[in-house]
Amino acid sequence: MTENEAAPQNPEAGPQNSEVAPQKDQPQASDTGTTKPGPQASDSAGSKEKAAAAKNSADTDADADKESSAEDDSSDNAPPEKAAPVPVKKSVAAKPQPAPVESTDDRLAAEGERYLYGTGVPQNCDRARRDLTTAARASNPKAFTLLGAMYATGHCASRDLPTAYKWFARALHQDPANARVQRDLEVLWKQMTPDERQIAQRQ
Repeated sequence: MTENEAAPQNPEAGPQNSEVAPQKDQPQASDTGTTKPGPQASDSAGSKEKAAAAKNSADTDADADKESSAEDDSSDNAPPEKAAPVPVKKSVAAKPQPAPVESTDDRLAAEGERYLYGTGVPQNCDRARRDLTTAARASNPKAFTLLGAMYATGHCASRDLPTAYKWFARALHQDPANARVQRDLEVLWKQMTPDERQIAQRQ
């Protein structure tokens, strides 16, 4: 008989654990004899690194603030820059325009008109007729008109409608846009007799 058969089995006895209860992980020693740091040690090292980085950042910001403050102080203390002088343009005085030169015939026509009507000078019909006739030889339209008025009205000359018509016609030829001379010609034509009109047309 074997031993297993001889030994009575005790049913009340609890089951025997054939397996060994697992043991908690223990840090194993490395070949160098030092132990690996656990999770808590790693967290502590990370916190220190973060704190050091934050301190370095704060120091950098403080240095930047100091430099900025120093620049501001230097700019405040710097002497103000002198503004460049603005060039002043010299005003050039406008050259006086020369007075228009009065031609000889215009001067004679103006003098003849003054003597014709006694404007500023004593009336002098002979002087007026002489000056106006001289200006008319130079084809002065004002002299033509004044001579026509003299013969049309009989002022300082014998009334002569054909001669007056001749002078007004020459004035209109020199100044076609002169409506007054055109009107004077129409009035004279109506006043003249048929014989006078023929004389006026021949002149």
